[in-house]
Amino acid sequence: MCVLLLKLKGIQVNKDTFQVMIFFGGLILMFCIETLFSARKWEQGRGKRLCFHLGLSIFNGIILRFPVMIPLIMWQQFVYDKGWGIAPLLGLVGPMEIGIGFIVLDFFDYIWHRINHEIPFLWRFHKVHHVDTHVDVTTALRFHPGELVLSSIMKSLWILVWGPSLWAFAIF
Repeated sequence: MCVLLLKLKGIQVNKDTFQVMIFFGGLILMFCIETLFSARKWEQGRGKRLCFHLGLSIFNGIILRFPVMIPLIMWQQFVYDKGWGIAPLLGLVGPMEIGIGFIVLDFFDYIWHRINHEIPFLWRFHKVHHVDTHVDVTTALRFHPGELVLSSIMKSLWILVWGPSLWAFAIF
């Protein structure tokens, strides 16, 4: 919907750019809200935390963009073109498919998150996210590259099971 509104105003935005805009826009908004209305005193500078976590996120993004994300998107398109998955079987299309797809994929992600807490091998990677001394919005950027690779493998399975459109997958 937002991309459509931007196109009506003559602004061309592809899906990847839109996803990045939404992510960083939300991150900046939450960072500002946490800074302005904090319920506690910050022991370390907020800017330092943001720079560290943003740097880690950019590092992971650069390292994982080609070997992980591009094949995952190609896999999503292949599965979608073949009509595989539950979403096509249910005849879900348009905003309904995107909305339900977001909820289903987020639920799969929650299950994966819980599994990361239960299996010691996976916990070794996942605990990088949890050893943050102060949890704030920037903690969402803190992941071990190994966890991101393993998570992408699981996402390829979710894509096969659900069969989301590119929009549903991009928004997720």
